[in-house]
Amino acid sequence: MKNLFSVQKKSEQVDANGYIVRSAIAFVDRTPDGELLKKQTQMREEVQRVEKAASLPLWLRILGLVVTGAAAIFVAVFFEVWSDTTFAELNKKAPWLLPVMLVCVVLAIGFFALATIRRKRVSASSDARYVLERAQNTIGESFVALGVPADAVDTDVMLSVLTKKQWENPKAGFGFVYQNQNAKVFREGEAICFAFLDCVVKIPLERIVRIAAVDKRITFRQWNKDVPARQGIYKQYKIRMNNNGMVSVKPYYIMELRDGAEEYEVIIPCYDIEPILRLTGKSIT
Repeated sequence: MKNLFSVQKKSEQVDANGYIVRSAIAFVDRTPDGELLKKQTQMREEVQRVEKAASLPLWLRILGLVVTGAAAIFVAVFFEVWSDTTFAELNKKAPWLLPVMLVCVVLAIGFFALATIRRKRVSASSDARYVLERAQNTIGESFVALGVPADAVDTDVMLSVLTKKQWENPKAGFGFVYQNQNAKVFREGEAICFAFLDCVVKIPLERIVRIAAVDKRITFRQWNKDVPARQGIYKQYKIRMNNNGMVSVKPYYIMELRDGAEEYEVIIPCYDIEPILRLTGKSIT
């Protein structure tokens, strides 16, 4: 069964988010005109420029990661050795260990502080505020042009991000990753719609076979909600996050679809299943 929102990064034919929707073409109901697509492209370029300005140069980021990793190793070694001896004996056997550890820790803190200061300074600049305002206006204009109602619900769906080999042959190996993508979801007649900047995917309710729970964890790349994952309404879902920003939740849900001989699935995390059930009038089976 294909994920309706399978995508390949850096495809020659891309949508407004830099992806091409592989399977959803059969359900695409409408797309923006050429002028609006051009504005979206300009918006992405401006946002990327600001994001680049807010980040340290690549060589500094790499150096920061190396120093942070070294600091973590030296701290672990220091306390491991110290647990079996006295500080005086440790200092006598390896007088270099404490100074090197302290230098690495100070440098790691320095890199973190430098990155934080740079990001805050750029984010507070008039240029960044102007770009953010323009981006918000373009996003709003796009959804209005696509006929998305004001009461549409922000809902995460899972994209399967495929390699070129997997794209050409879905059975060619495993290891693809999921990425959560926000969609504005709403009911339109006897269909449920998923609106993105580049299109509205309209799924007739009669094509929905069932909505099923999968009692396993699904891991994806980032958390994109305004409320932190472990606070507010999301605290009940016991969402896990690691140091690399990867997020995992359990369970997740699949909305199975049938379009003629083709079968698809829409993957929804547990924290966003409620609006899908409400808008489709379906229950979990």
